[in-house]
Amino acid sequence: MLAILDYIVSEPPPNADDKRGYKYPFMAAEVLSCEADNVLNAFFDPWLSPKQDAGEPESVAENVLKHIIESVLSDMEENKEGMPALEEAKQPINRLPLLEKLLSVLDAENINPVLSGYFLKVVEVFIERKQLDFLAYVFGFKKHVERLLVHIYDRHIADAIKKIVSNEDRYFAGTTGNEFIYDKMLVIDKLIDLLDASNPPDSITNSAYILCELIKGKQHLAYFNETKVLKRVFAAVTSNNTHSLCAGIDYLTELLRLNSAGSTAANTDNLYFIGYDNFEQIEENAEEKLDYNELMILAANCLPKLKELLMKREDTKYETQFGVKVLPFGGDRLKVTSFLYELMEIKNDIFCQRFQELEMPVMLLQLMDVYYMNTMLHATICKTFSNAIKSGIAFLVDMVSFFISV
Repeated sequence: MLAILDYIVSEPPPNADDKRGYKYPFMAAEVLSCEADNVLNAFFDPWLSPKQDAGEPESVAENVLKHIIESVLSDMEENKEGMPALEEAKQPINRLPLLEKLLSVLDAENINPVLSGYFLKVVEVFIERKQLDFLAYVFGFKKHVERLLVHIYDRHIADAIKKIVSNEDRYFAGTTGNEFIYDKMLVIDKLIDLLDASNPPDSITNSAYILCELIKGKQHLAYFNETKVLKRVFAAVTSNNTHSLCAGIDYLTELLRLNSAGSTAANTDNLYFIGYDNFEQIEENAEEKLDYNELMILAANCLPKLKELLMKREDTKYETQFGVKVLPFGGDRLKVTSFLYELMEIKNDIFCQRFQELEMPVMLLQLMDVYYMNTMLHATICKTFSNAIKSGIAFLVDMVSFFISV
């Protein structure tokens, strides 16, 4: 098994042939993620001597792979009438050599995206079939979580982290989803920190991706709605780093979208407060809502930064497939206008006054003129204007004057 694992955690030698570089790693990943009991159980039983060297001759590795495949096929044949029964989770007492070997892929300074893809494939099976065992081991040794966060710049590792902190997969009878909640919240708190401008761009983007996916799944919303967390996210929005700014906007847009739909109190078993002792206490406070007044004050303060991003333009025009030369729009502007649309849904006087003081309506009209080929931008701005009119913002005179001038 160590030899099989070596295919998906170690870089192939420079002179390796196609079998070692592609075929064997692919086959090894398929075998290790096949959900067969004898393979899964091997990872969570400390039966294998850690002294065994994974660098075995190729012929030995091939024989091991052949033996594992035959064993898997045999197991699948015996259980073809249904999925194998799930075992009760047990807390790890000793280090598990096979799991340690799998997690050793994180030891690389710069992780190989192909190997991280195989790693994710195996982790997904663990989350589905051996969730409590796997989480107990990962959270039981601090270094595993730290190494995962170090490599969050890789999308496969980011997906693995999302699976680990998520509460979506509950395949064990009698579980509440509250297992390891404190450990999960500590990881999520680290993800908020990674939105800071001092981090690498890919790490910032992937952290925002994980947080947005959790919000979409209505998980840990009580934590995400806390004012102190919102202030940390707005700190990213007001930074001079475009990646950090857009990551914060993604987070806030998803949070506003979910709260404005009135779905905060849905799935109360997924709303968690860090530091609570038991699930009953969590349920009692599951109706915690987003503090819109505090949020809108923070949003009003960051409007100048958003306006600055919207007005930033490139001079070079690019030719479209229709032969028309246009300015590149950039997805950042669409994110900002979508954020403004969600903010306008709330109809807050403080925000609306600041919105008008900065002449944001006129600036949005100018964007429609400059980027006349972008229909997505036009649709989002039109929806923002619709909400602005409902909020009582008087800019119709400016709108008429602008259209007459163009």
